[in-house]
Amino acid sequence: MEEFFGAQGKARFASVVSRASAKTSAEIVVALRGRATTYHEVTFLGGGALALLYLAVFLYYPEPFAYGLLPLELLGVFTIGAVLAGSSSRLHRVLTAARRRTRAVQQAACTAYLELEVGARERTPGVLVYIAGLEQTVEVATDARTRKRLGPQLEAVAKKLDRSVRLDQDLQRFEQALLELVTTLAEHFPNEDPTASATSADGDEEPS
Repeated sequence: MEEFFGAQGKARFASVVSRASAKTSAEIVVALRGRATTYHEVTFLGGGALALLYLAVFLYYPEPFAYGLLPLELLGVFTIGAVLAGSSSRLHRVLTAARRRTRAVQQAACTAYLELEVGARERTPGVLVYIAGLEQTVEVATDARTRKRLGPQLEAVAKKLDRSVRLDQDLQRFEQALLELVTTLAEHFPNEDPTASATSADGDEEPS
């Protein structure tokens, strides 16, 4: 995923959406986020597991330990486990259900769509392509009218975008799918004013 969030990836996304303004009046925004949400349960699971392991060693190790500092030691071990688990994308994917991550990405994409005011200009449809690094997922968000008008075409492109990140992790395939999205939007929303800029990119957040 580093390739997507690196300077080259951001530059290629910006180039695609910039060229798209000559073809479609629709606004396209590519948003890159390190994670869709904070998975607090992973932090507690990591801290609890390490603390439990430490307690098991403390109780069953043949040599006796002093009990006086045990509460502080457990607290320290829990903190270490929580920090390690919270900073590991791999542990997040192992310790959270796929449905939980999918729902988090969908909610985050809808929130970003509103916060970034995608398609806020009058009579300008907007499409947000939301890339979540930790979840390795792409979610395409748009308004109900645009989704209905594009229909199966949008769903097909959305699946290609998601596959290029979730399974392939291939920047070139993602770029090709993004260009296909531009073509689809141009069919339904051709640009009648080539001088107007209708696309943007939002990729300030690094993956965690």
